[in-house]
Amino acid sequence: MTLALCKTALLDLIKDQENRVIALSGKWGTGKTHLWQRVREETDDPRAKAAVSASLFGVSTIMELKLKIAQGIAPTLGKTNTEGLKAGLAGITKVLKGLHSSFSALEEVALLAMPYMVKDRFIIIDDIERKHTKLSIDEILGFIDECVLTHGCRILLILNSDKLKDQEIWGQIREKVVDQEIKLETSPSEAFDIAHKLTSCPWPTQLKSALEPLQITNIRVIRKIIRAANQLLEKDPHLAPQVLKRVLPSISLLGAIHYGAVEDGPSNEFVLGYQSHKTVTLLANTGKQGAPLSQEQQDHQRWYGLMSRMGIRSTDELEAMMLSFFNSGIMDSAKIQHLVSKHLQKSERLEARNKAITFEEHLEWHPQLSENDLILELEALLPSAGLLDMKRVSNLIPTIDRLTGDQALGLAFVEEWCTQFKAQFPDGDIEDWLEFHDHSLDQIHPKILDEINRARTASMRRFTVLELFQSLMKGGEWGFSQMQFLRSATSQMFETEIKAATGSDLQLLIQKGFALVNDTNVPEGNYGNAPSAFLQACRSMIEQPPESRLAAILQREAQIACVDLQLEPAGVALV
Repeated sequence: MTLALCKTALLDLIKDQENRVIALSGKWGTGKTHLWQRVREETDDPRAKAAVSASLFGVSTIMELKLKIAQGIAPTLGKTNTEGLKAGLAGITKVLKGLHSSFSALEEVALLAMPYMVKDRFIIIDDIERKHTKLSIDEILGFIDECVLTHGCRILLILNSDKLKDQEIWGQIREKVVDQEIKLETSPSEAFDIAHKLTSCPWPTQLKSALEPLQITNIRVIRKIIRAANQLLEKDPHLAPQVLKRVLPSISLLGAIHYGAVEDGPSNEFVLGYQSHKTVTLLANTGKQGAPLSQEQQDHQRWYGLMSRMGIRSTDELEAMMLSFFNSGIMDSAKIQHLVSKHLQKSERLEARNKAITFEEHLEWHPQLSENDLILELEALLPSAGLLDMKRVSNLIPTIDRLTGDQALGLAFVEEWCTQFKAQFPDGDIEDWLEFHDHSLDQIHPKILDEINRARTASMRRFTVLELFQSLMKGGEWGFSQMQFLRSATSQMFETEIKAATGSDLQLLIQKGFALVNDTNVPEGNYGNAPSAFLQACRSMIEQPPESRLAAILQREAQIACVDLQLEPAGVALV
């Protein structure tokens, strides 16, 4: 039953006084609390308007539940009622104190007042499925019976049906005390409307449309996706329609996967490597083989269908940035947000991407176009090749070579990309870029890969081991390029820097070097060759000459660090 229908039904059930115990069930996060708040506002029943709520979360005894209800009712009592309650309890408490001096706690007094406080009340008991295991079903049933039959209460039970581990418990409650049950099945449209009222964005129509294929009914998840879109797009109300069409489906999909709202959703690898025209061709060829589809092939078919329904025709570095945003937490989100914003500001990048996608679709699905027509499209795309994702350019080259019969146009695409790449990073700082692109370098054209490696090498020349260690001491963190530099460090690099250092710099290099060797808090191989290269450098310096003061310092620090610097047999090299 949708939210709108449930509201009408619940109002009718409350109006009928014969319904003493009503149950409202539904999946977690689908708006049960929101529904009750709206019903409470619209009902004409004065007791329902003044209802008091108590959660069973973590409650292990009925005494705890009664105390929660008493605490909820107490602030609603008027002055006259409160004074009457105090007077009525005074005599009882005085007698009980005489019997037991410790009977002065608020809990006991509140429990004594329960019959008076709950009389004719409308009580909401929430989170049935989250009760403590010590609280038995018989105790819950007994409490409900006491409230209804003895104190004239009406009760609304609320539970998350998908979180209920023991269905037998709910079955007994439903059978023995529930008069009427409403099962809430919020529609995706209703869930988005509620989420947007709580967390708004400047493009609700477009985001709602992007989310629609995912059929998400969890309001909390939708709010998180809205917040992510607001952060990544800086809540800019003036973004062009083509930008929103490009980015909102990807934010919606990656956010839904990250927050667990897509059952058996696409893997990160599938999303980052997705090219719709290639995927559909691959699936078609797989189906022709006649053999039963493997589980992986079935997954790919399902994932392709989902991404196709969402209008995601291909992915590139933008999705890599978004994925890093969802996975990074608070620390890196500002940097990623800036990169996404910078990426989207270049409208010509989107235009180039759309032209490439159009060409790919013409190639696959428009047989009326001649090869010459397709070549003309490629020639028109060439000036924009540098704005395309390197993966897309690399994938285009074999097709270009086949259509033209030579490699001239394909190489022109590669050269155009490399020229744009050099212009984009004139200072050689490609750290942030590599962070979002290193995952797919195995799919790249060799000449493009050569250009990236050239830039990577130039970028690493900016670092020294000492500077990396000093950065850590100042509270900084190593970025992608710094880690790559450290992983590729050689024994000669360590030896050169150690011999050139003195004082605190020498102390930092040696002690942090041994710390790398001993660090067991990171996965094996995380530092690459650095630990073994450092040890080889130390052993080399101890040998030449072994009586030097530097050799003595290294041996002393190795002993403190519990590292064996025994010289390796001749001819054995560590790196």
